[in-house]
Amino acid sequence: MVNCHRMHLFDVVNQYRAIFVDDTSGNEEKYDGGLLFSWAMHQISSHLNTLKTMLPMITEGALLSSILDLCM
Repeated sequence: MVNCHRMHLFDVVNQYRAIFVDDTSGNEEKYDGGLLFSWAMHQISSHLNTLKTMLPMITEGALLSSILDLCM
């Protein structure tokens, strides 16, 4: 689950940036992230809630270690 989520999040962010190139040509407004930032924060919050639910169910140390490595 962790690896799949990370891969899809990375793909969506890269595709969004490729399509909607930021153009600050002389206009240095403070950028708060907009739609991409909001979507990414929602996805990360959802992922963290899933981890909070699933982590207590993990009883094998090797599996826990693997999940922690993937989250880094």
